[in-house]
Amino acid sequence: GVMENRKIETQSEPDPDCYQLFCQDHPTHCPQIRVLKLDESQSLGPYAARFMASKLWNGEPWYMQIDAHMMFLQDWDEISIQMLQAAPSEKPVISHYPPGHKMDLVEQSHKPGGRLCGPA
Repeated sequence: GVMENRKIETQSEPDPDCYQLFCQDHPTHCPQIRVLKLDESQSLGPYAARFMASKLWNGEPWYMQIDAHMMFLQDWDEISIQMLQAAPSEKPVISHYPPGHKMDLVEQSHKPGGRLCGPA
C-alpha cells in the first residue's frame, strides 16, 4: 500500500485462495489437507507460523515443513522416504539449507549439499 496521512491505503486485491483453487482442480486430495487461515493482523511471524503449522499434524507417518519458494527434483518424495527409512533412528529428521530457487537441481543433485551440523 501507499502511506497517506499515516494510514496505509491498499491498492491491490487479496491474493487468490490457493487451497480453494487446488481443490477445484484436485477435489479427491482436499480431504488430506488441513488449513489454518489467519488475517495479516493476526500474523506473529514465521516462527509462530511454523509452530502453528506443526500443530496440524495428525499422526501421519511423515511430516514435512518447507519454505514457500521451494523447487523439487524429480522423485524428491521417493528419495526423501528412502533417506528417512535408511536413517539409524526411530524418529529421523532430515534438515538442510535449500539451494537457491534458480539453481539447476539435476546438476546440484550430484554434489554434496550444505550442512547444518557436522556428520552425526
